[in-house]
Amino acid sequence: MDTTAGAALYLQYNCQTCHGTDGLNSPVEGYPHLASQPASYLINQMLDIKCKRRSNGMTTIMWPTINRVSDSEIHQIGQYLSRIQ
Repeated sequence: MDTTAGAALYLQYNCQTCHGTDGLNSPVEGYPHLASQPASYLINQMLDIKCKRRSNGMTTIMWPTINRVSDSEIHQIGQYLSRIQ
């Protein structure tokens, strides 16, 4: 599967600001490592945050950004992150 679009979206929405350029090395203490997680897990977490089913920890910080991301884009970002080793 081509994950080029997901990689571009990850940068477009500035995910790297909190989760690191590779999804592994977060520059912000306490933010989760996203790379290599199962795509279904990542997608479900992002959708839960977008729908405000999750409001624990620092997830509320994501609300303004995640609300601009379409569900299709969330799937692409999840697929991209799951393939980073």
